[in-house]
Amino acid sequence: MRRVTGIRPAGTGLRGRRRLGRAIGAVAIMTGVGGAALAAATAAQASWTPVTTLTGRTWEGVDPAISANAKGAFITAWEGINNADPNCGNQIQIRLRSSAGKWGSIHQLTPCSGPTMVFPAVAYNPAGYGVVAWLRVKDDAIQAVTVSPAGKIGPVLTVTPKNNQAYFPMVAVSPAGQALVVWQTINATSTGPNGVLARFISSGGALGPVRFLGASTQLVSAPVFDKTGTATVSYTATKVYEVRLTPNGVGQPAVVLSPAIGTSFGKPQLADDSNGDTFVLVPQIVSVKNTQTEHLVVRKWSKARVLGKAVTVAIAAPTVTVNNIPDGPSLSADGAGDAVVVWNSALSSTQAAVYGRRLSPAGTLGPAVRLGTGYLPHVAIDPAGAGLITWQSTTYQSGLVTTIYGRHVTAPKGTFGRLIKFTADGEHAQIAVDQAGRSGVIWLRSSAAPLIQARFGS
Repeated sequence: MRRVTGIRPAGTGLRGRRRLGRAIGAVAIMTGVGGAALAAATAAQASWTPVTTLTGRTWEGVDPAISANAKGAFITAWEGINNADPNCGNQIQIRLRSSAGKWGSIHQLTPCSGPTMVFPAVAYNPAGYGVVAWLRVKDDAIQAVTVSPAGKIGPVLTVTPKNNQAYFPMVAVSPAGQALVVWQTINATSTGPNGVLARFISSGGALGPVRFLGASTQLVSAPVFDKTGTATVSYTATKVYEVRLTPNGVGQPAVVLSPAIGTSFGKPQLADDSNGDTFVLVPQIVSVKNTQTEHLVVRKWSKARVLGKAVTVAIAAPTVTVNNIPDGPSLSADGAGDAVVVWNSALSSTQAAVYGRRLSPAGTLGPAVRLGTGYLPHVAIDPAGAGLITWQSTTYQSGLVTTIYGRHVTAPKGTFGRLIKFTADGEHAQIAVDQAGRSGVIWLRSSAAPLIQARFGS
């Protein structure tokens, strides 16, 4: 949700669309192996719920999304496709799971009689204020609803201004319950350049003004919030920028990284600690003698706008094949500023190794640890440092039945837990972790009809 980015949704999103339309992360690959930091690779299942199917009886689903509040309640979303109604395809559905593990009913946010809707994005804040956003295909407009801590769903709002063509929505919610929607856009009457826009939605559902964050080439991060309600967004427009904003306005963008001759930067990702310091992870593409590699670079931008040292976490080589787009890396951080990066490394055209590595608050790297074999790695970490990593066994568009694996991670120590097999029939997993280390994993079933399924545990 990346460097080849921006698969345009207009004219797509039709019935039977199996694969995620999101652009999938920039490529990453290996350094060494630190086996001492890795627990025994045996399946660990006891603390996880059985597989739950979230879609309705006659429904299929694609493009799952998930987020958690502080107490272990989860919000899930996907595009629903009703097999019993040929006129009902690709509409946005959500389902809430309480902290006690009780599922609510399916809420369909967009009607079957309406246009195709794609690319749902969800976010909760610790108190349980939520937001769901998606793209309306017929005019490339972004719409959204808010969700209260009691589970009340607000009216559908059109977030983008008229005559704008939007790309993928990205969302976050401030500690006070202000939702933020960020997107890339081109005015319908112009040919560019792309711009990064944002808009706040109050907890009561009132839209704030549209904010311009900067020019972009579709390489934009999802927003993150600090504990004071300040959001940060990063984007690549030749250089890598970060910009902070609140409902009251937008700060001055900071140049975080500048490309050397013969290099370029991919899509950035952000993580925020409890002090308001922001970590940005960017793949730097380096071409030497017709060989392309990618350096995974992390840099901290402090609350006081001071830039730390740029740290290369790994030297990357592409995993791009006929069946696979760039599919990593991923970054998360705990409240103390311990960050973890995960990525995959091409072993051949049909196989890649998955790695993880800790970056301390002082900028010291731990060993690069091989976690398994596969693609599409993700990591999420709670403020205390407990987290989860997932990946899948086959490439992005393999067409094969796919297994989803994972490991727990302890960010302050840089250690990784036992191998978890979440399902032998799933792909495109998304994860969320609450403030006590309880996790949710949601995915698309990879065989037969695509169903949205999930497991929860710690």
